[in-house]
Amino acid sequence: MEKPGAPWPLLQFAIEPKSRADEQEFRTAFLKVTEEQPDFQVKWDEESGQTIIGAMREVDLETIIDRLRHEFNVSVNVGAPQVAYRETITRTHEQDYTHKRQFAGQGQFARVTIMFEPNGQNVEFMFLSGISDNAVPDDYVMRLKRGCEASSPPVPMLASR
Repeated sequence: MEKPGAPWPLLQFAIEPKSRADEQEFRTAFLKVTEEQPDFQVKWDEESGQTIIGAMREVDLETIIDRLRHEFNVSVNVGAPQVAYRETITRTHEQDYTHKRQFAGQGQFARVTIMFEPNGQNVEFMFLSGISDNAVPDDYVMRLKRGCEASSPPVPMLASR
């Protein structure tokens, strides 16, 4: 029977070498420290591109950072990990807009109904047009699509915790 691993520690720092020149020493030092201290954990966060170190106690993290700096002579930047914040549509919403305008004897009229709805677990933006019989020029529909895409962030926003 396999021994269950310890849970990921609550105390975490983001750490990186100060320069490109220190990257190789940084990796080598990390391997040595990881082997010598079983309660020390390292993970790579793909969304933020950060190396996250964690330990059960703050003094353990400070000891590890001190060892990297003094024992292995690696210059490092240490900070709070970044957290990816995501926004999504959680319920269906329909918006109806009527455009009426009179200018110099000429009139403009348009009615637009747009519906926003959740897309399940699919993170991809979907735009479906229900315009029948080419009642609206394709160029107008494409502009509407681009406007909707521009208001939808394509990647998660990162913020420091």
